[in-house]
Amino acid sequence: MHSRRASRLAAAALAAAFLACAPAASAADIRVDLRESVGADWFARIGDRKVELVLIDDLRPTPGNLQALDIPALTREHPERLKPVVSKTTADGAATFTGLDTGVYLVRVADNPDTQDARVSYTPVVVAVTQDQQAQVVAPKAQELGITVDPLTACNTPEWRDAAAPGTYVEYDFVSTVPNLSTDGTLGTYALTLEFSRGHTVQWNNNGPRSVLAEGQRSLRFNAVAATTTVTAPDTARKDQPVSKLQAPRLSVHGAGEQVRLTTGEDYTVQQQGNDEATFTFTDKGRATLARLKALDPATTVETWVPAKANADKPWGGGPVRNATLGDLEATAALTTDGMDATRTPVTVQHVNHINVVERGKCFDAAAATNTVTDSDQRSTETETETQTQTSSAPSDATITQVVTRETTRADGSTATVTETVVRESERDGTPSIGERVGNLAYTGAGVIGITGVALLLIILGLILRRRNGEEE
Repeated sequence: MHSRRASRLAAAALAAAFLACAPAASAADIRVDLRESVGADWFARIGDRKVELVLIDDLRPTPGNLQALDIPALTREHPERLKPVVSKTTADGAATFTGLDTGVYLVRVADNPDTQDARVSYTPVVVAVTQDQQAQVVAPKAQELGITVDPLTACNTPEWRDAAAPGTYVEYDFVSTVPNLSTDGTLGTYALTLEFSRGHTVQWNNNGPRSVLAEGQRSLRFNAVAATTTVTAPDTARKDQPVSKLQAPRLSVHGAGEQVRLTTGEDYTVQQQGNDEATFTFTDKGRATLARLKALDPATTVETWVPAKANADKPWGGGPVRNATLGDLEATAALTTDGMDATRTPVTVQHVNHINVVERGKCFDAAAATNTVTDSDQRSTETETETQTQTSSAPSDATITQVVTRETTRADGSTATVTETVVRESERDGTPSIGERVGNLAYTGAGVIGITGVALLLIILGLILRRRNGEEE
């Protein structure tokens, strides 16, 4: 589930680069260009800033050493190996370091106290200087404060994989960045406000509705069960398997190879406004955890999971929709934290996410399920494999008709195939009730042998009669 986070950590640890450029007077020159990654217009707002060159002591610039380099671990375990060499302030976005010895260097870019865009910082860059290299130009990547939203839904059809059906589970994964620390190594403000549009039922605490898994035509239901339902699917990403249904929001900090689970009341407080909005504000203890990991790893993030469901009945939102959609669900996340200017004045960044709400028949593929059924009359166990095909569906106040085909292995080794019509009464939340079997359309298997024998006998009799008629003629 954290593959993208691992990528960010690796990028922060090794992020760096070897950009070839024109030959220069020295083979050991490094030119830092802050405008390359943002362009001239944006850099005019970001502004020049101090650049520090740090030598990683006792590290040869070989491909193997560079691939194994872990800056967060090195910073945590051997900070003495990070030796400052020289620092300069850029002019028009550039600074050049000359006469450098062979080795591996870390380029750090400080914040600009006079910046016009306090959301922006630059990620550190690792640069290798070898004897046979020409001068190098490195372009540190500008990193904005921000927040991303990754909704986990129950729909499993290819077209509507990221949509939600009425009454089904929606779990939001909010990932927010952490600003650079103040000069004293602290973080003053960190708060996350989440707002959900109409059409949601958000589970803010453990006293709210619990959830169970929706799989195929089996619908998700929220009820007062005591425990979280977990379904595992090996070798499958979390996005591909809605598992571990949460009972309440969960916050954690990820950085420097650590994952720290945060606790309500100790690490953050929750101020709820109705059932549609809540603000998570980090306490001194929570901010101290953020600061500790941020000091080790520039790619430190906060992950916030929030369980919800799409309401069974409209109204839903009226955002971007397609012909097959019933409406949409909107989730707005706003991060308020320290700006990266001289006074660390708080800034707010925001992200809005939309999820289409589609009919249940479009949301789920026909599901295959395997059940074990005991037939007490035969005193044997039958293993049934069911393939369900929804032939028609209707709104929540109508019925759903399905054709169910079952293959059954009996105690005597014979097989039977049963095809049935199943009518399910829909409930008010759109959840199909237990099916009522209304009749067998076909039954084959052990009885096929007898039927086949009769057919063969009739064919033989027909041939005999035909032959006799020919002889008489």
